[in-house]
Amino acid sequence: MERHVIFVVEKNDGSRGLVLLSSEIGDYSIRNNPSIEIEEGERLEFYCPVCHGKLSVQHHPNLVRVLMKEKSGNECEVYFSRIVGQKSTYLIKQDGKIEPFGYDSSEYFDALM
Repeated sequence: MERHVIFVVEKNDGSRGLVLLSSEIGDYSIRNNPSIEIEEGERLEFYCPVCHGKLSVQHHPNLVRVLMKEKSGNECEVYFSRIVGQKSTYLIKQDGKIEPFGYDSSEYFDALM
């Protein structure tokens, strides 16, 4: 069964909508509400759909940070690019080890060190 993580995104023009990203790290499929058109290369602002908090980080303006609980129960951090189509994801486990995923993962790796 395919699982998704739901976000509210905002485009530069101020329009907002829901997007669903695969919960599987390294799967870059995206589903979006038809009311918002998302284009390759576009930079989106990500928000929590519950509290509406902005999910940006200080490490780099193009990264988003979320917390993830692994099947083992351990909590880890997941960073990903907010540029549509850019395949850059980083899993940071409790021991601080960074696991990069995606073709473009070298883009922000140094910003997380």
